Amino acid sequence: MKNEEIATAFINGEEAKTPNGAFYVENINSVGVVFSYGNHFPIAIKFSDGFLFNKDGYSNTTARHKNLILALIKDDLTDEDYINTTDIKAVVDKIKYSDVKTKAELILNKI
Repeated sequence: MKNEEIATAFINGEEAKTPNGAFYVENINSVGVVFSYGNHFPIAIKFSDGFLFNKDGYSNTTARHKNLILALIKDDLTDEDYINTTDIKAVVDKIKYSDVKTKAELILNKI
């Protein structure tokens, strides 16, 4: 799959991966997460009620991955939806190890 197809898969809630595995989407407990170069760098999370986006940088290639995703979701993001790598990784962990499925649940639980 091409990078553009990975971005589209993320929006459509589908799992996908580039041939080299550098850019991929996982559905974790029904929540979509798109990664660049491994699970140490989640780019964005797609909940049923909105998105979270990693505001940090990593590499030139990751910047291209981020730009593909951002182009598709930027109109749906608020200032609070841009979070740092540490915080977005913590959210991914909450999704993995709890039943959190919506952005509203995160806010209510102050995660």
